Amino acid sequence: MATKRYEFPRVPAAEVGIAPHAVLDLLRDWQEKGLELHSFMLLRQGKVAAEGYWHPYRAGDVHMLNSLSKSFTSTAILFAIQEGILSPDDAVVSFFPERAANLKISEKMRRLTLRHLLSMCTGHEPSADFIFAEHDCVSAFLESEIQGEPGGRFSYNTGATFMLSAALQAKTGQNLVDFLRPRLFEPLGMSEDIWSDMTPDGICYGGFGLNVTTDDIARLGMLYLNRGEFAGKRILAPELIDEATRRHISNRADAEYPTLDHPVLADDSVDIDPTSDWGMGYGWQFWRCIPEGIYRGDGAFGQFCIVMPRQDAVLAITAGTDDMQGILHSVWDRLLPGIGGTPSDEGQAELDVVLSGLSLPPAEGSCRLPAAADIDGAQYNFEFRGTPFTARFKFDGDVLCIATEVAGRTYEVMAGYGRHIHNNLGFTLDERTYKPPFRFMIAPDFAASWAWNKTGALVVKFILTKYAYTETAVIKFDGNKASASFKMNLAVEPPMPIEGTRA
Repeated sequence: MATKRYEFPRVPAAEVGIAPHAVLDLLRDWQEKGLELHSFMLLRQGKVAAEGYWHPYRAGDVHMLNSLSKSFTSTAILFAIQEGILSPDDAVVSFFPERAANLKISEKMRRLTLRHLLSMCTGHEPSADFIFAEHDCVSAFLESEIQGEPGGRFSYNTGATFMLSAALQAKTGQNLVDFLRPRLFEPLGMSEDIWSDMTPDGICYGGFGLNVTTDDIARLGMLYLNRGEFAGKRILAPELIDEATRRHISNRADAEYPTLDHPVLADDSVDIDPTSDWGMGYGWQFWRCIPEGIYRGDGAFGQFCIVMPRQDAVLAITAGTDDMQGILHSVWDRLLPGIGGTPSDEGQAELDVVLSGLSLPPAEGSCRLPAAADIDGAQYNFEFRGTPFTARFKFDGDVLCIATEVAGRTYEVMAGYGRHIHNNLGFTLDERTYKPPFRFMIAPDFAASWAWNKTGALVVKFILTKYAYTETAVIKFDGNKASASFKMNLAVEPPMPIEGTRA
């Protein structure tokens, strides 16, 4: 019989000592900064005091974690240490004896340990992220040049986290997700839909690639907040939680000391940067934060698991923004002062209304254009990177249907004017135009909206609801010709142009 899933109690914020106005101030501050939040869940004393999802993002949907995956990978290593499967002082090369016998491996690489991987002090300057361009990432890492000394200084290194995942799989025969499922995901009642991107040879990337729900992030945070306990059950030893989250090494950009050979002292403030949450010290795939005692796991574009032991609180966040420090400053400045004591429940009714109405803006513009009648029902032939496809545009009130045929298959995209319409195109993840790592063009699940802009171009906005990304297409029609440009938020590349002709 399956174990009943533990559900967090939901209570008004003031009931657990959080001022409703503090949560409102947090939400307003994020909005005033122009930050794109997708979800958040705030817990105190083990209860959910506030949660919100910016439509079309939904509770229960998985969301890309980017580097927040690293904290899950670190947790897997804690389980392996607890079970005696491995030790943090194991040499990295010891997990790959066949490769080690056939590769050119440096003396420094042979001295590299899991402890160095965990604390991001491998000696690579810069990081070893280049390995992800190779078919055999493990061999590429083992043969990579280590410029500095292992344990010498911090250098953020996603390749190091990948090697933790690879070492675990080499030792156990299970990939990261399969290893964590009976140890973490199932005991904590996490989603059955958790999945991870993998290398061509079937190793979870570890440093990125996990996809979980906001509730799952909160559950991980609660496990750490309670030092290895969840819902009254011991999952991990408290000393392992403490070891993973303490400050092992300085991560200031100009830091030369302390190193793993000269440990951080509790009263040592010389090696921190009090202005940056990325300069307060690093643990085992966890970051220390500016407010005393707080630590976090985080991922690019605003994925956070923030653990606040002194406040007895956890904050889980997903987002799609470049300003991650802006998210955190709002938490420290607006929310943190409102946690504790016996606050009034004033503002709870307003907070409930705000939370129920959270939404990302749809495509902006008009729903009417005189020339639209000529386009209605028309089909255009396009080509993208050597692949031909067709697109037929059909308007029905405030709904636009774009029927696209590519490689003999037809996909119908439904977009709403002034509103998002959820779509699932039904293709598998392996059929995405861009495969991981890091690049996506379109995914099976998205929400779409449309409008005519001031220049008479058709704007179609695709929000990839399980990712941090939004793709905006601007399509200009000129007689029998059509030109489209695709621009992704958070991307540094210029818009991708596509030319087409009317069929």
